[in-house]
Amino acid sequence: MNQRMWMWIWINLLAVGGAAAFVWLFRPHPYAVYRSAQFAGSAAVLLFAANLSYAGLFQAIKRGSARRLRVTLAKLARKLMPWHIPIGIIGTALVVVHAGIMLPTLRPAAELLRPTPLSGGAAVLLLCLTLLAGVLRSRRASGFRRKFHLSAALLFAAAFLVHWWMS
Repeated sequence: MNQRMWMWIWINLLAVGGAAAFVWLFRPHPYAVYRSAQFAGSAAVLLFAANLSYAGLFQAIKRGSARRLRVTLAKLARKLMPWHIPIGIIGTALVVVHAGIMLPTLRPAAELLRPTPLSGGAAVLLLCLTLLAGVLRSRRASGFRRKFHLSAALLFAAAFLVHWWMS
């Protein structure tokens, strides 16, 4: 594999591993309700990181210099692509579970204006935009729709990182 692909893999592993370690080792909640929300959120992060890794895989196929490597990665992508939509749906369901657990714990309405719920709401809106872009792309593929889906996914990832940092 080329150097960029390895760098993409390591960045993904460090980001996901760092997020899991931070949440589970340094910020555990004493209440089981919060821990279950943490688990749902962490599992969703892992699934969305796996889906976002497709972008790196396709960049390696597109820009790779060694033909043999590109062919191998294309075969791998062909086997992995059918899992993209189910992984996204399961990740979205876990986000709904996470939000469904956390929203009732915010008793006064003023707590909804704190940074964590606001950033979570923004991340959910961008997730909805990503899902809409994915549905549009699956109905009729075009270069614009591919870029729109990828851009929405990257914006969602950035919003999630802000939400994680705020919590």
